[in-house]
Amino acid sequence: MVGESQLIKRFAELSTSQQSVETLSLFLMHHRRQSQTIVHVWAKELVSAAPDRKIGNSNQLIHVFCFFLLINFHF
Repeated sequence: MVGESQLIKRFAELSTSQQSVETLSLFLMHHRRQSQTIVHVWAKELVSAAPDRKIGNSNQLIHVFCFFLLINFHF
């Protein structure tokens, strides 16, 4: 069973590399029975991202885009 703190850590470690998105996606698919928790934490992390991860420049926009790629892989 995956916990909220573990998910927060995994989302914080998400990078823009294909390997990072795929690895986290596989992890989430493995824990798909906790999809309600996963989606809740994903949405919370997206909204409350640290200032350097919010949309403001191209690198920050790419990181936010990775959150959407991740959820696209997952569902």
